[in-house]
Order: sequence, then structure tokens, then C-alpha cells
Amino acid sequence: MVSAALVVGVAIPGIRTMASVDAPDGFPLSTYPMFTHDPGRVVEHPTVVAVSPRSDVDRLSPETIAGTDQVIQAGVSVRQALDSGPSATRALCADVAGRVDAPATVAVVVERHDSVAWSAGDREPIERRILAACEARR
Repeated sequence: MVSAALVVGVAIPGIRTMASVDAPDGFPLSTYPMFTHDPGRVVEHPTVVAVSPRSDVDRLSPETIAGTDQVIQAGVSVRQALDSGPSATRALCADVAGRVDAPATVAVVVERHDSVAWSAGDREPIERRILAACEARR
């Protein structure tokens, strides 16, 4: 009886996932939905960049963006600021600008990239929208 209940308990999330595309991903079965849907060839990526006085765009490290060596944590910090609105986005910009040690304009941006072109080495975005900009403190 206990074994049957355990098997049913483990199987329910898998059955829910197979029955509905909108079923939540979770214990004990993870289908990794981030890998199971096609995001399309063009993807949007929020980030923070530094623009030099010569207009060169430099990608900032996770350490500079969010004080961490974790790329995903830095990305989440940027997304949370954007989701919280313009004042939080400006605050993120000012925070990052305080960690940039060169003359530059720090910009919180959303870039659109062609994922196939990126994989082939073309790192230039199709479009870059600036949501906040501030001067780095030198």
C-alpha cells in the first residue's frame, strides 16, 4: 500500500506535465521547460553596458553589474530592476556606474540578438534600446 502511494505520488507531476503544456515544472519530475520551448531566432537580452567617449560599447562583467561572479544572478538583477520600473532602472544604472573605473556612459539596455548570428561570431545586436543612462564616477 505504501509503495503504491509512493509510486502514484511520484507519477502525478509527470502525468500533469504530459496532460497540459501549462503544468508547472517541479519535484520530483523536472522537464526543464526552458529547454523545451522554442524562444525563436531573435531574442531580447537586458543588460548593462559601458559606452566610451569614442562610442565603443563594452560589455560589463557580472561583477561590475551586480557584484557577483554569477552570470545568471547578474541577469536576474537587471531583469528585476526593469520589472520594478524606471526609478529602479536608474538606481541600477547609478549603482553600476559607481563600479566602472573609466570615463564612460553606463547604459541599462535591452538588446535584440539573432541567436544564429551570435553563434557564428556576430556579437552586434540587431537593436539596442537604452532604458537608463548615467555617467561613470571616475
